[in-house]
Amino acid sequence: MVWALQNLAKDGAQFVIAHVHCPAQLIPMMGTKIHYTRMDPEQVKDHRKMELEKASGRLDEYVVLCALRKVSCEKIIIENDDVARGLDELITLHGITKLVMGAASDKYYSKNDDAISVSGSAMGHPMHESDDDFFPPPSQELENPCSDSDIYGRLKEALCESQESKKEVFEESSKRRKAELDLLSALQKAKELEKLYHHEIRQRKTLEEALSIQRREMEETRIKCKTMYEELHDAGEEHVILEQCITEVKSALDDEKQKLAASKHLVEELRGDKEKLQQERDTTAEELRQTKKEQTVSVPAAGAVINTEFSASELEQATRSFDEALKIGEGGFGCVYRGSLRSTTVAIKLMHSKSLQGQSEFNQEVAVLSRVRHPNLVTLIGSCREVFGLVYEFLPNGSLEDRLACTNNTPPLTWQVRTRIIAEMCSALAFLHSNKPHPVIHGDLKPANILLDGNLVSKLGDFGTCRLLTQSNTSTTTTRLYPRGTFAYMDPEFLSTGELTPRSDVYSFGIIILQLLTGRPPQKIAEMVEDAMEDGGLQSIIDPSAGSWPFVQANQLAHLGLRCAEMSRRRRPDLAREVWVVVETLMRPTFAGASSDDDASTPSNFQTTSSSVVG
Repeated sequence: MVWALQNLAKDGAQFVIAHVHCPAQLIPMMGTKIHYTRMDPEQVKDHRKMELEKASGRLDEYVVLCALRKVSCEKIIIENDDVARGLDELITLHGITKLVMGAASDKYYSKNDDAISVSGSAMGHPMHESDDDFFPPPSQELENPCSDSDIYGRLKEALCESQESKKEVFEESSKRRKAELDLLSALQKAKELEKLYHHEIRQRKTLEEALSIQRREMEETRIKCKTMYEELHDAGEEHVILEQCITEVKSALDDEKQKLAASKHLVEELRGDKEKLQQERDTTAEELRQTKKEQTVSVPAAGAVINTEFSASELEQATRSFDEALKIGEGGFGCVYRGSLRSTTVAIKLMHSKSLQGQSEFNQEVAVLSRVRHPNLVTLIGSCREVFGLVYEFLPNGSLEDRLACTNNTPPLTWQVRTRIIAEMCSALAFLHSNKPHPVIHGDLKPANILLDGNLVSKLGDFGTCRLLTQSNTSTTTTRLYPRGTFAYMDPEFLSTGELTPRSDVYSFGIIILQLLTGRPPQKIAEMVEDAMEDGGLQSIIDPSAGSWPFVQANQLAHLGLRCAEMSRRRRPDLAREVWVVVETLMRPTFAGASSDDDASTPSNFQTTSSSVVG
């Protein structure tokens, strides 16, 4: 290149730096060479690009030399499997008149070869047509220029040798291709063995996990067997104790039989006296009924201790012989009928006379309701011990449970009425829990036991399972008994310990608050409300049938309901000191903003609990 720049670079001379690139047939890959036809096209394309970049980099060195000497030049790279044909194509395409070639580097040319003068035609194309002198490179002095036939002969000889070389390359390529196929086969086998190895590892891991599970199950079974053995041992000890108890009971039974024989003798003596007294009683009762027929039954005032005794015939007459058409309720305790007694509509509850539980609930309700009065407690008018019947004031709007479910297409309760019901129940429960000398625990607080009068004023009923508590020295009022009531409203600690306290009613009250707010069933309602509040979605679970419930008030009621329905008894608030303060605050805007069409107004003694007498 330096020689050409020194001898041929005249004014206006145009240099073409040309390179014929022969793409490699065998491409290095993984320590060997692979024929390009067996490779991925993308890999071949990347390798070809790299080859061209290397060739271009080598030509850039010559371009720099031309630029230093201020000679115009052009860089050309073409691809051709035959170098001679590629040069011929370049000469023909660009009209090259002078061709400067470096000394041969392969076995086809030796140092003794004469320099080739490009003055005629090569490969059938004109190479040099000007009269300018051709300056040979310094490495090759032109002593005896050769003719065109000599050049052609030498090129032909070179082509023959090139063909022989290609055959050798092809044979070598075949050997390498076979080696590549063997390598690929070995790699494929290695991959298959690797897959089998991983499969075996996964199977082994699966078997180990299954074995671990079986061992764990065996351990659990062993623990269960041990527990069952201990329980069986305890049952055996209890069996011995029960046998001793049976022996003692049999002895006591013999004593009672002797006493019974003595009592029978006494009964025979008293039977005659009873018949005489019964005749006198019937006569007196008839006179009393005639006297009271013209009187109307009125609801006794707060604080009064009243329990009118009715006869079985009066209750039968009031209900038209207990007509099924007049039945308004039925449960495990008995049946409830609507009746007309002494010109007054009443509700008559008949307990199951043959059931010890029915008799117990009868006595409990008479003992409590005949001595306790509050505007939000169902009023007991009287009773009949002959048929275990209880006579209550009649509340025409049914139970809160029916109204929340809109039974018989009754209209839904507005949010104002619901808020008032919450306040009324809070007042009634606080009154019962603060009774002196014995606090009263309802024990079965639920919407079915909350009844509504004609003005939708709520009244708490069904005191058959209530308990009168004794104040201890620690100021804690509790009683122990077997859990009875509706599971969803029962205090979780009462279910586990059997210990009933005033805060057991607080738990039930909290569930009712959440029901009035959302209109949803009681099962897991506390969890649902708590999740909604944590996600900021309280508005989405509020009962839309209650109207546009103010969000601030609804949020306060939700918080209050969740506090009352805490699983831990100690974390529940006190009704009188904590809950009533919140409820009283909520009541003010409720009735201040209520329209004249509201179903009911605030009771006259809403904020003051009535006095009671419990004997």
